[in-house]
Amino acid sequence: MKSFCVILVLLAFSTTVNCRKYGFDSMQNITVSQFACLANEGYSFFIARIYRSKGIVDYVGLENIARASEAGFHEIHGYFFPCLKSECRQSAAQQIDEAFTALEENGLEIDKLWLDIQVENGSWGTDKKHNQAFIKELIDEAEHEIEKVGIYTQNDSWKNIVGIDWNYANNKYLWYPRFNKTPEELTSVYTPFGGWRKPKLHQFDQNVKSKCDVKINRSWDIDPQEF
Repeated sequence: MKSFCVILVLLAFSTTVNCRKYGFDSMQNITVSQFACLANEGYSFFIARIYRSKGIVDYVGLENIARASEAGFHEIHGYFFPCLKSECRQSAAQQIDEAFTALEENGLEIDKLWLDIQVENGSWGTDKKHNQAFIKELIDEAEHEIEKVGIYTQNDSWKNIVGIDWNYANNKYLWYPRFNKTPEELTSVYTPFGGWRKPKLHQFDQNVKSKCDVKINRSWDIDPQEF
């Protein structure tokens, strides 16, 4: 497997090697051989969609979890689109339960769960108190199922959905999308919000056609020493 390493020469006398950890997410149906190809390209973790904004389990995502594991990925996350649309009658807790029941029934496990909180999916209303209560219920129920829970969001979405200063989730991981900015540029453009001083993951590139014939969104796992 290739690795992404940045070599810094300090004062021409000492050398520090920093190997960044890169991963990807994709909604595409990915084969085992394609996962193996992506691992060989240097990606060390995969994030599968496990629940859709329609209020249903994403079984393509579950199949991808199984195939990623078969291809040798040892770090596999899941991301979860909640549904607040009128046709979705399940509570936040019921939606989380549906996702984890499907994982269990298929003999699958994930290392982290990311709750996708963004305005683009069209589910969120204008009542911030209601949105806050829904997200709180998502988090509380998720933590009954898995130890590591995080939030996928950025400043504008958080501001519009729950208010920029609402910080109930500030002790959770933050997966932060900021495209067209390299990892090196993130420190100069990130503005703290919601109680998050810095992200855990930075999604920096989207809809990239990889050499493995898979369209992916790319993220890096932020080393605290780099941020």
